[in-house]
Amino acid sequence: MRKLTIKTQIKKKAQEQRFGSGMTVGIVLKRMLPRMATRQRACPEWPADVFAVATSLLIQRGAYASILQKWPPKASSTWVSDVRLIGDTWRTSWPKVPKQVRLAWSAVAAENSTLLKDICKKRELLEHLVFLTACADEACSRVGLPNPSLDPAETPFYDHALDLILEGSDKDVGIHGATLCKEIHPEIARVLPKMHTPQSGMTIRSLSLNLGLILANEIIPRWHFLPEQVGPAFNVLFVPWPLKVDDGAVRSCTANDHEIDNMPPVFDFFTFAPKPHTPTPLAHLKTLLRSDSLEGVEIHAVVYPELAVTEQEFRALSSFTERKDMLLIAGVRVSAKAGAYPRNEVRVSALGANTFVQQKHHRWKIDEGQIGQYHLETSLDIRKQWWEHIDISSREFMFYAARDGLVISTLICEDLARPDPVGDLVRAVGPNLVIALLMDGPQIKERWPGRYAASLADDPGSTVLSVTSFGMSDRSLPKNPKDIGTKKDRRRVVALWQSPFKPWSQEIELKVGAEAILLPFVSKHRTEWAADGRDDGGKSAYLDLSKPIMVIPKR
Repeated sequence: MRKLTIKTQIKKKAQEQRFGSGMTVGIVLKRMLPRMATRQRACPEWPADVFAVATSLLIQRGAYASILQKWPPKASSTWVSDVRLIGDTWRTSWPKVPKQVRLAWSAVAAENSTLLKDICKKRELLEHLVFLTACADEACSRVGLPNPSLDPAETPFYDHALDLILEGSDKDVGIHGATLCKEIHPEIARVLPKMHTPQSGMTIRSLSLNLGLILANEIIPRWHFLPEQVGPAFNVLFVPWPLKVDDGAVRSCTANDHEIDNMPPVFDFFTFAPKPHTPTPLAHLKTLLRSDSLEGVEIHAVVYPELAVTEQEFRALSSFTERKDMLLIAGVRVSAKAGAYPRNEVRVSALGANTFVQQKHHRWKIDEGQIGQYHLETSLDIRKQWWEHIDISSREFMFYAARDGLVISTLICEDLARPDPVGDLVRAVGPNLVIALLMDGPQIKERWPGRYAASLADDPGSTVLSVTSFGMSDRSLPKNPKDIGTKKDRRRVVALWQSPFKPWSQEIELKVGAEAILLPFVSKHRTEWAADGRDDGGKSAYLDLSKPIMVIPKR
């Protein structure tokens, strides 16, 4: 035992020589707020900065989990009402910082030499950090949303929050992306508005109701406001375009110069380039809107799946939908000249707003099984693995805030399945509605979109709608030819709605003769709780789906 102890001590000293004794609270404070290295050590006046610092310290060694083993502090039964009152006071008296917050900040700053690994051992320090997190979170109730308050005393606070987050979302100005922080550089940490708090499990996200912390800097988030298409009722017209995908639409393409010089010949590239359809998407949409099933129905948004339309077709659709005051969300394929990359994008347009563009972050890889599934043998060599030939250099992700406390985000195919790079960002914000645009097979809940959508519905609690084109789904024939035309033939299931509440999921089938589906969503509110015992007063918005309506074109 003596020899083992000496050997352990020698190893410990060797590690300290290699890494030092460890990072301290003071190092983190100075890194996040460089002024802390001088005599300017006062508490930040802006709540998001306080939240970022306190939460970043609570993450260390999972300290936030140990504090809740005995909570609230000193068996206080008024802790929730206390921090709520302090948060409200901070919001109305800003830029003045409440005394209780300043005292807690000073106590944290006094722990300058405390090692990060020891935070979880210091009960009083942990209580101060949770207190700062909760007060800042309460101060930022419903921040980042249109018309969050009717109290004139709160107007300066909310206006300043909008200035910060919209400035970071302006590409001409906000080169670092959106953040609510004022002093903390977004390459160190950023804070965004938050719509949902996970109601199962335990993460740092469980401690806040209104703010989300993001430490990774791979993706630049943008925060945009939509006109008032989104309200208590939200009618979405989903058009599963194209209705037919011909042989050769998915085909091989030439790699750019030196693009895969170091790759074995088993890898190659494909592109999606279907022939122009008649009627055009615009003419088809106009026909759909004349359908008897849509008579007297107000359409708030029109959705097209991944790669559904060209740039020119999107512009034509956008011009029309803006005149009709409808939101347009569409998957757009952007062609490129030789030597350049095509782009796979989702574009969002609305009356009175710019057209917002978000590119796909992952390439689809088609393997032997998918070649067989979609019957692509005539255009793709079954012996190869085929990568989608698109540009993936843009690292941006959009959030769209609308009235009634709703935030929408969009994903393109693989972005739904891959946790990197957008997964942590989506979970930090917890958008109310995630729309996943796919070029995929049937949207049955047992397949991959259903599995990954269920994960987002569980944590953070988003409603997820995945959609695909009927043309691509129709190519996904059942493995057993005897199943064609039977109940086992699921090719007409072109959308899947996934909810955090029962019923958990709903497969949406395009009935024979129909060429679009009206999805009538209704906004409802429920109460969510943070792990420290606070609730949001029933302000968390969810979307329930009423019975889908088949849209049969009137020709």
